Amino acid sequence: MANLRPRTAVALIAVSTMVIVAGSTIVAWTLDKRDFGSIGEALWWSLQTVTTVGYGDIVPESTRGRRSVVMDSFSQRRPGDFGGAAIGW
Repeated sequence: MANLRPRTAVALIAVSTMVIVAGSTIVAWTLDKRDFGSIGEALWWSLQTVTTVGYGDIVPESTRGRRSVVMDSFSQRRPGDFGGAAIGW
């Protein structure tokens, strides 16, 4: 992995971020349909969480929904976490 080209590193970061957002959206919507009434609401929440904006307008209230937040938080690959690493390659 140390020999990744910058373009490859950026592509890897972008793809992993998209996979995490999509997976988090599906998990949140599946486990907590009361708080995420539509897949769009779950996607909005997931995007706000992964970008660390976190507006707070949609927040899971059930235990299952909160567990999905914890799992999502530990699995995220935020672009800012990798920015310096990608530039360093």
